[in-house]
Amino acid sequence: GDVYKRQPISEVNFGNKKGGEGGGGGGGSGKLCIYKFNDLDGDGIKDTNEPFISWHIRVYKDTQLVWQGNISENGKCMELQAGTYTIIEQGLSGWIPTTPTQQTISIQAGQTTNVYFGNKRLR
Repeated sequence: GDVYKRQPISEVNFGNKKGGEGGGGGGGSGKLCIYKFNDLDGDGIKDTNEPFISWHIRVYKDTQLVWQGNISENGKCMELQAGTYTIIEQGLSGWIPTTPTQQTISIQAGQTTNVYFGNKRLR
């Protein structure tokens, strides 16, 4: 992972739960990482020569918007409560999607889920 030099840490979720809360498993948080790539050959698969690019993305849990913004060339990772999420990329003039523009995934406690979106520039 990335190492930061003596920067204050905020928004840390250790996933702790008081005894008796919840009931019957589930809960906890996992990590979602979203990446967007320039699909040069248009095959929908991230190849080593295809660069990551920045793009506007929205993340929903059920119908509730939980995050929206631009992901950078380094992607965007976030801690989310375990559950089902839908990630939607914004369309952009001059580009054609090579992967589904909406992807539904399941976040599992303690695990990382990676989601990739590909687009090819129209020429």
